[in-house]
Amino acid sequence: MRRGTSADRVDLLEGTPRDAVPDEYGAHEPEGASVLKTGSSCCRRCAIRSEPVMRHVRSWWKSVVVVLTPVLLLPILLLWKDQSYPNISAAGYIMVLMAVYWITEAIPLVVTSLLPLILLPALGVLTAKLAAVRYLTDTNMLFLGGLMMAVAIEKWDLHRRIALRLLLLVGSRPRWLLLGFMLSSAFLSMWISNTATAAMMLSIAHAVLQELKGRTEVATSFSHSVDSASGGSHLEGVLPSEGSHLEGVLPSGGSHLEGVLPSGGSHLEGVLPSGGSHLATTSETRVAARNGPRGSLVASDGTFDRLCKGLMLGVTYSANIGGIGTLTGTGPNLLLRENAVSLFPDSPGISYGSWFLFGVPMVTLITFCSWLYLSALFCDDSFQWCKWKLIKRPPHNFSGGFTRGVIQRQYNALGPIRWAEVLVLLFQLALIILWVLRDPKVFPGWASLFSTDSKTKESYVSDATIALFVVFLLFVVPSQPCCHPFKRGSASPSPRCSLNGVGSSPKLLDWDTVQRKLPWNVVILLGAGFVLAEASKVSGLTCWLGSKLLGLQSLPPVSIALLITILVAMVTEVLSNTATATLFLPVVASLAVSLQLHPLYLMIPVTVASSFAFMLPIATPPNAIAFSYKYIKVFDMVRTGFLMNIFTILVVTMVLNTIAIPIFDLGVFPKWANQTNNATCVTS
Repeated sequence: MRRGTSADRVDLLEGTPRDAVPDEYGAHEPEGASVLKTGSSCCRRCAIRSEPVMRHVRSWWKSVVVVLTPVLLLPILLLWKDQSYPNISAAGYIMVLMAVYWITEAIPLVVTSLLPLILLPALGVLTAKLAAVRYLTDTNMLFLGGLMMAVAIEKWDLHRRIALRLLLLVGSRPRWLLLGFMLSSAFLSMWISNTATAAMMLSIAHAVLQELKGRTEVATSFSHSVDSASGGSHLEGVLPSEGSHLEGVLPSGGSHLEGVLPSGGSHLEGVLPSGGSHLATTSETRVAARNGPRGSLVASDGTFDRLCKGLMLGVTYSANIGGIGTLTGTGPNLLLRENAVSLFPDSPGISYGSWFLFGVPMVTLITFCSWLYLSALFCDDSFQWCKWKLIKRPPHNFSGGFTRGVIQRQYNALGPIRWAEVLVLLFQLALIILWVLRDPKVFPGWASLFSTDSKTKESYVSDATIALFVVFLLFVVPSQPCCHPFKRGSASPSPRCSLNGVGSSPKLLDWDTVQRKLPWNVVILLGAGFVLAEASKVSGLTCWLGSKLLGLQSLPPVSIALLITILVAMVTEVLSNTATATLFLPVVASLAVSLQLHPLYLMIPVTVASSFAFMLPIATPPNAIAFSYKYIKVFDMVRTGFLMNIFTILVVTMVLNTIAIPIFDLGVFPKWANQTNNATCVTS
């Protein structure tokens, strides 16, 4: 029986006599035991009486935080004065206030993100016009185009078809099943939001686990019943050889035993336990029956529970990791791009192609290392010899036929691939190619064919231009192939043709779908990050914070980057990844300039580590979705996520000092960073 919440128990116990109060599980205490448990009964009654008070506290604490926080932070605004930076106290007050609201979520994140439009003009940091412009920059338009492309993919279930096909390709044994789910989640998270990826992949994993549990329970129960009747022969001599499907024993179509069992006998009522599924006559079922409980995934040693935890955590972690691979995959990547341009106007910025060359290898490496770690921890068919030697865990004989059958049925339910899916896939591939080849750095890209700015030497065409152009085509191209407008031998237009007014096919994307599925709150949240970065730069807050961290200059650059990565990975467990990147990116950019390091050398690890929220259910939406399925506990997530954070931080440090150096030219301190620093920061 599922335990109810404390509030539910209070409602049940109000008005009940003291001697009739049940214990925690609803059973009455035996006579004589109440004297020995008087203390515990008193404590329970005190807790029941104090419950209404706690209800009021829980319902009012957010209002208290919203009201008291601005008052308690007033000393920052009134007492912090700096002659070099007159607006630094106002900018610091706004940053700390928003950080508290973001951490506590006393008000929704998107509502907190609108505060800069109110506070920055009111406190004299930025004009309302300049603040509003930062909410819809070129980077945010790029993000908006990527989100619309993701909506088109979700509308036609293309992401689901790709995921299920990949799962069928990798195999159905536990370790390969885990790899398939992780690869699918990481790949899809590059193009659609990590929340949508986790929601879809976790639902598929849940269906697979439920089917696997039911089928293996039947096989185990069937084996036990035969063992008790035949002295543990494991059906030897009873079942035919594997793969024969009982030919010659059952009548034609005899999988349902028609005419042998009574009506409804397809479930073997009275022979198999209640809830038994159809008689499985496949070779996988017979192998599971012969192997007995040891070969079952629901064995008493917790094999099935470990597999459940591994799949849930694997999908969640991969959804968080995959967004790092592309510039539009997650919010912090776009914040990095915008901060690099706004804080250093003379910098070349970060193109989609350069980040793609850096992000995809890193995502691949982290996903592979995560799979090795999770499979060793949760999949009993991985590293069996080592487990037998170290912890004496016996090897298991797994049968993957059930799992593959579930995935195959879900894939078959999608039907044959549709014309709309092919078109959306082609548009997505074309978008990626155009992004990568716009400015590949190693040779002139196609953007050089267009006009360039005389001062910055940048092309008028940006990544946002490409994204919005492809999205525009999605609103125009029909979802069905256009045949000849008139049927052969007929004067009336064909009803399938998109040129026909009444029978026209829907377009690949429509505005109603975009309006319903697009996460507008994330767009506003990114805009808040952009305007806070601009406010920090104008007020001098980033320069001041950077000067206070000059004590780190005695450390080597690798150690500085490692310490910053660890700090950001800790903070992002309690703060959203976008908010974390918003707070840290301007600070580390100023610190890098003060230490004569390439700004991206410290900004990139901050951006990547903002997505390493592995330890708590509240850290990121995919974690919360996985936790809601009740396969994992908080302790499971904390224990597994702690080690995940350790080796992902090490991987980022390694990639930063190898692949990233030639891609972003991190080995030298650029002139544009030094010129920007002299123009914006006051040397004390």
